[in-house]
Amino acid sequence: MNASSDQPTLAQPGAASAAAPAPIPAAASVAPPAPLVRLFGVGGAGISVLNRLTGDAALAGCSVAVRAEGGCREAPQVAETIPLLNLSATGLVATSADRVRAAVVEQAPRVKALCAGVKVVGVVAGLGGHLGTIAAPAIAAMGRESGAFVIAFAAMPFECEGSLRMRTAEAGLLRLKESADLVVCQPNQKLIPLMGDNTSLVETFNTTNQQLAAAITAACQGLMSETVIGLPLSDLCELVRQQGNECVWVTGEAHGPNRGAEAVDKMLVHPMLEGGALLKVAPLVAVSLAADASLTMAEVSRLMERIHAELPGVPVVMGAALRPDLGDRLRLSLMVAVPAPSEQDQTFAGPQAATCAAARTLDSNNPLSLVSPGSAGRPPSRFVAPPPAATAETLDHLRRQRKPATRLRQGQLPLEIISKGRFEKSEPTIHRGEDLDIPTYIRRHVSLN
Repeated sequence: MNASSDQPTLAQPGAASAAAPAPIPAAASVAPPAPLVRLFGVGGAGISVLNRLTGDAALAGCSVAVRAEGGCREAPQVAETIPLLNLSATGLVATSADRVRAAVVEQAPRVKALCAGVKVVGVVAGLGGHLGTIAAPAIAAMGRESGAFVIAFAAMPFECEGSLRMRTAEAGLLRLKESADLVVCQPNQKLIPLMGDNTSLVETFNTTNQQLAAAITAACQGLMSETVIGLPLSDLCELVRQQGNECVWVTGEAHGPNRGAEAVDKMLVHPMLEGGALLKVAPLVAVSLAADASLTMAEVSRLMERIHAELPGVPVVMGAALRPDLGDRLRLSLMVAVPAPSEQDQTFAGPQAATCAAARTLDSNNPLSLVSPGSAGRPPSRFVAPPPAATAETLDHLRRQRKPATRLRQGQLPLEIISKGRFEKSEPTIHRGEDLDIPTYIRRHVSLN
């Protein structure tokens, strides 16, 4: 019986199959996992800080430089670069703020792709310049939209750089605090005591950038390390954020048998902490420790006892993690929460608050303006406006209503006049300052029965 042509033929055992072997499906390409931390260096100052990150090669692999197309004084030593197109590499002040915002929005898909799946996003920028002041808050907002915890590291300008640059930096700091979860602010002016009279400008900025880079390194390594006692660094950052969104972060290292005490001594005299005065008025101080496996419980206890003794009444939280790469060094980091100023403090905060308010209300046509066309208006003032000037008719009406003034006459007290009789015109008999004409018992206040 012949088989139907539509039936499949089965190969006999041991016979070679004429059909070609089925292709083996290619293995699906697996995307590399997203890093735990992603760092964005915005502008020349932010890129210079990222270039000084030390202690962990993984930090360079998760760093991104955001700069004007073809422009940066220092070549970025990072994994990726995001150029902001249609911006002049030099003379950014001549570029309108709207063009800078448009250039950042144009790169938004790439920024959000780099933030996808990342737990913590760090934005590093020097405020006061055109690019860092405008682009840093926008990138922080994109990182926050991706679901990451955003920490912004902002360097404030020196006072000698001018009041306009300081006003612009203050306005950028306010925007950054609105966009990021936590802002680490470093006023470069406070680091002047670290400089000598012969310190060059290049060395000065190297020192300030290195100070901020040390804080970033401690933050990133702490977030990627396993905590052995206390709270993890992510929880410490969240507690600091709840106190006002802004903090001062200082870090230092010490080694040797007394490394804990030496590290605390360095922190107490650090110029960023104003010689320890800032610690005593802080609403919260977070202590982060990092060392290798040689870290002992007794060492941690002595260090924390010293900190509690120096900060009576100040809430203190801590966490310690192991970092084998530190060797015999102990790294101590302090996050000092800066309280959010109340409405009364903002009203009477002095020139600094006035410059902040002025910077936020700059004309939108000004190249240094940070206020977008759709931003909210100026809040109402707490001060009562002066009354309008009185017209001639008003003054004449007030004169007619005025009552004639009553002439005052001096009255006379009803005092009793005692007559001396025939001795009225006689001079009193004064002896040693006493009037002998007055009876002795009256002069000596002797009461008679």
